[in-house]
Amino acid sequence: MSAKVEILHDGRLIPANGLYPRNIHPYTGVQYDVRVDFGKGRVFRIATYQAYNAMGLIGSECNGIVLLDETNRQVVFDELAKEPSGWGGLRKKVFDIVDGMTKMSWSAFRKCVNENKRLRYEI
Repeated sequence: MSAKVEILHDGRLIPANGLYPRNIHPYTGVQYDVRVDFGKGRVFRIATYQAYNAMGLIGSECNGIVLLDETNRQVVFDELAKEPSGWGGLRKKVFDIVDGMTKMSWSAFRKCVNENKRLRYEI
């Protein structure tokens, strides 16, 4: 069974001159944001971000993909596919990873997530 995917925001084709203005605090410069519903009460949000806002200190060296557990209201991991700098936008490969994650089965998604080096808790 495939997951239900809802694109919340798609700014992949919009050129970024600096940081893209959309945020999921503290993740700044959100260009691509999708909600993935695997059913059985498991809903996740996968987003790309250009920087991390540490109480006003913007760090573009902290960027990539963040996975949010919408069901439990927690960050599962961040900085997947991290670039040297997120300033000016992320590369296509980062968006391709998000697209690939949205097409995974629940078991493949869990395996992929639970192998992440910045995992905060297993799903």
